[in-house]
Amino acid sequence: MYTFRGIVLDRQGGTIRALRVTGRACALLVVGAIAVAFSGCAGFDTPDRRAELSGFQQAAAAAGEPDAPVVRDGEGRPLSDPSREGPYQVGTFRYGSEHNPRRPEYRDAAVESEPFDISPFFDGVNESFWGFDASEVPVNGMVWHPEGSGPFPVVLVVHGNHNPGAFSEGGYDYLGRLLASRGSIVVSVDQNFLNGPHTGENDARAVLLLEHAARMGRLNGDEGSPLAGRVDTDRIVLMGHSRGGEAAAVAAILNEKDYYPDDGTVELDYDLPIRGVVSIAPVEGQYRPAERELAIPPEVAFLVLHGSQDGDVSQHMGLRFFSRMQGAPETGERAPRNTVWIYGANHAQFNSRWARGQDPRPSPPGALLSAEDQFRAASVFMSAFVELAFAREPAYGRLLENPALGAAWLPETEYRTQYRGPGAVILNSFQDDADFRTAALPGWRNELTGASFWAELPARLGDEDWGEEHSEFARQSTYGLVWEWEAAAGNGRNTEQSNDEHNEQHSEAHNEGPLAQNERSRAQNEGPLTQNDGAGGDGAEGRRAPDESNERGDGAERPTETAATSGGSRLVVEYTGEQTGVGESTGAEGGARLVADALSIDLALLSWIPAGGEATPDGAQNRDGEAESPEAFDAALRIETSEGVAETSLAAHRRITEVPRASILGGTYRHDLPETIWIDLDELSGVSAGQDLLRVEIEMPDESSGRVLITSMLVYGELRDQVEGLSVSTVESGSARPANAESGGSE
Repeated sequence: MYTFRGIVLDRQGGTIRALRVTGRACALLVVGAIAVAFSGCAGFDTPDRRAELSGFQQAAAAAGEPDAPVVRDGEGRPLSDPSREGPYQVGTFRYGSEHNPRRPEYRDAAVESEPFDISPFFDGVNESFWGFDASEVPVNGMVWHPEGSGPFPVVLVVHGNHNPGAFSEGGYDYLGRLLASRGSIVVSVDQNFLNGPHTGENDARAVLLLEHAARMGRLNGDEGSPLAGRVDTDRIVLMGHSRGGEAAAVAAILNEKDYYPDDGTVELDYDLPIRGVVSIAPVEGQYRPAERELAIPPEVAFLVLHGSQDGDVSQHMGLRFFSRMQGAPETGERAPRNTVWIYGANHAQFNSRWARGQDPRPSPPGALLSAEDQFRAASVFMSAFVELAFAREPAYGRLLENPALGAAWLPETEYRTQYRGPGAVILNSFQDDADFRTAALPGWRNELTGASFWAELPARLGDEDWGEEHSEFARQSTYGLVWEWEAAAGNGRNTEQSNDEHNEQHSEAHNEGPLAQNERSRAQNEGPLTQNDGAGGDGAEGRRAPDESNERGDGAERPTETAATSGGSRLVVEYTGEQTGVGESTGAEGGARLVADALSIDLALLSWIPAGGEATPDGAQNRDGEAESPEAFDAALRIETSEGVAETSLAAHRRITEVPRASILGGTYRHDLPETIWIDLDELSGVSAGQDLLRVEIEMPDESSGRVLITSMLVYGELRDQVEGLSVSTVESGSARPANAESGGSE
């Protein structure tokens, strides 16, 4: 028998008969194994480094200066930090069902609730452990409420899958106390009996969440309830984390159904006043109603949060909900849609109880935000969203589009955003047919010249080093234009590379996932027409305050609006006045003319080598194996309307650089995230809002090489002409409504 630093070998002859490891040695082995695993993950950036590259650090340094960009209300007054506690004292209580063998705190709760039958949706509750089966699950919840007369709107939060005995619902206490102090009733829902080593229960999670929401309305009419007469029964926001994030989104979909889509004999008929949904690092696809990819209802505001270091739901699956546009040519949305990606955030640290451990695949410590910082970022964004969804302060929507406006409130890291607002018309979604030349609208046509490669392909969530088993989870539920161009001779990449080589390289990249490497940039202008600037603006809802018209919100001066160096590959989207069929013009006159107020382009920078052909090493690697360049990407942008022509550039409206490569245990990957570039026509020279849009042109600089993916081009305004099969926008030109306007109702 031999002992070496706690490792005991019982050896007889040439054979090791037994090996025992003491506790200390076991810990050393685990640490050593993690170190070996992370040794292949070199080159990751810290949150501070990403803050520097993205421009957020400059915005944070300028925060507090008199002229620093901030979030302002409709009268131009700065808004306060939404993560700051509000004016209300907070009370708490629990409600629960009497039969709760494992949870005596709910069995003896202040308010008793009847059990609920989830067996039509899921019949796998572990009765031997919990003491009940799926036909009578308890309805348990923790409540934080403002001490006041009300009425107060309701926020319900539901956890995801975790150790069933860890009782996950208590991990959103930081949100419960914050939101209650600011005037909302907050419920954290117990669904621990649905946790465990199984799948197929997310429809049950969604329906049970709706049941909790319905019962909150009943408590309002119960004179014995602590909430009697204090519940605003017209405003509800649902939040969920992980599997709960999908459950919250599915609940909003099922809320409008009279019956269960998978079995028409099961009635639902909830029809609750759901104003918003927040999905926190959600899964997607564990339950789809009748196996269909349905969209969140257009009148429901939506926010998805995700982190670069998520070691559980490694792909940004919430983008699938965001990408499912309603209808064509209009998105049909009457409420805002937002995504916020946070560098350094992991899966566990959105829940204070889960944060005591680590994700199943942990991150290098230097790549992670602290738990406190992640709670703070989550609090800022979710509290801002609640103010927006409940129409208490719609201007907080700007923060969700441009986090640099809240640089004084948020931890220093990189934030990347995508967003859509009411009144959008789809000019290009690149998924209407198999012919790139046809745009989403009749009478409009795409042309692409000078490209070394282009194709309309399914957009993916990112590339990973973990193998094919993750490929099923890579789809974004949308298509996009992959566009690659080469530098002119003597600049950048070798221009003599054959088309076959280009196609082979691109196929390899697409197998990894073609959406790649753009970086959350310095802030863009203040987002789509989802805010009401009221009387303090220029008299039209959705306009920015005059003193904010040139702010980028990143601590840097806004670039001069002149075209970028041109002469390279060019994309033209043009109104031809002819209705088109697949692959050719029908010759019929008409088409859909657009009166434009603003334009948005969702673009991801897949790879980028600026002028000179040498990228500056900063520790990260792009998809082509070259060092990522910290230099911002730019391209010329030309917009022609019936009034005139505007020459500008993409960088004048948003800083775009390659997305960082994130490293977690077992491999490295990218979240290939498009970012929304917002162009307000009133801020350009040569054109103004309210005119017919005729042509949009993007031209890549010929001294650089790169690859981008464009997933959508939207126009905010109205359709001027009625075209057979198309509806005309109900949004007046120049007066797009903010999400959930002051009346508090949906439009």
